[in-house]
Amino acid sequence: MRPVRVFGLLLAIALALFFTFGYAVAVREQLTLYHPESSGQYGYKGVFLLLQRAGYTVKTVKDFPLESRGPVICFTGRFVPLEEKEKILAWVESGGTVVEMAGSLPRLLPFEEEYKFIVPGREGAVSQRPVFSGVEYYPMGAGFFTLRSPENGLYHIDGDYLIYFHRYGEGAVITWTDPKGLLNKHLKAYPDNAVVFTLLIREFAPGGDLFFLHPPIGAQGGKRAALTTALQGFRPRRGGIALLFLAGILVFGKATARLGRPRPLPEETGRSYREFLDSLAGLFQQAGAGYFVLERLLADLLAEAAAVAKLPPGTPPELLAENLARLTGGDFRRLPEIAVKIEKARAEAAGGGKKAGRRRRKENRRQLLADALCLERYREELETWKKSRISL
Repeated sequence: MRPVRVFGLLLAIALALFFTFGYAVAVREQLTLYHPESSGQYGYKGVFLLLQRAGYTVKTVKDFPLESRGPVICFTGRFVPLEEKEKILAWVESGGTVVEMAGSLPRLLPFEEEYKFIVPGREGAVSQRPVFSGVEYYPMGAGFFTLRSPENGLYHIDGDYLIYFHRYGEGAVITWTDPKGLLNKHLKAYPDNAVVFTLLIREFAPGGDLFFLHPPIGAQGGKRAALTTALQGFRPRRGGIALLFLAGILVFGKATARLGRPRPLPEETGRSYREFLDSLAGLFQQAGAGYFVLERLLADLLAEAAAVAKLPPGTPPELLAENLARLTGGDFRRLPEIAVKIEKARAEAAGGGKKAGRRRRKENRRQLLADALCLERYREELETWKKSRISL
């Protein structure tokens, strides 16, 4: 295999593993994202424990607890069904308190607002409310939607409020537009973020039950929703990995592509004995030694035939042919004829000189080959007969 193909293969494997690992991380992130009982870096375990120490009975629920007054902490994404929103607002109007952790635009306000999208720097958000005792909040999201003049602003950056609440009926809708600021992985560096959240909850409910609604509102529930959200989150953040993976496939395909149509490997088949004899007969005929080849073949065959027939060496070919026919049932009638032809050629070579040599060179090549093949056929028949006798 060429080095470029090996490199392409290794690159494709590495990118496939990298892509798979990235997707697995995204899935795991979405399965634990904002979960109050998850101690992973994307969970809310730190906030969960702090609320418990503050005297709250924290419960994780999958459906909105309409039978209680809350507070209910719920997470909203890009879509909240209208029926779900109306049900929650009716519950708030009757005296409930909901904390909307908005991943994008707030979805639970009972009226339309003009939002401003800001990208925070390292500057912390501040509050003029005495209840927060001057504690700063450090947003961790890449950006969020703020209100310039909300009904009741709590925390702002240069007058743009990211935490605020609105009264609705007998209850309240609290909007928190930076849910990532309370993730476990950020609380180690910014523990005051969890303190701000706890002080906010205490302002609306001094104690009692507190509900975390998980999965987010609008999700279909279960692993299917988590996997769907993972796919949505995977695209913008790990699109580069996907592009690298596709590039690796293209490089690998280019490196291993054949130029032109694939050709089958040549079959290495040995030359047949017939081809060998044909070429050998031609060479010896050109050298004037065609019958020399036949003489050697005949001598070997007569020796083997004598051994099979259990006759002494030098037995005449006629007698050998008769005995072989009787023993094997084969047809060896041409054996004496070929022997006579070879003997005659030997005699001519001994007494004819140049004239005999010219006559031998005029011998038909096909006749030499036919005689050689006949002797070879006799030899193969004897071999087959001997093997059959051994098997018996």
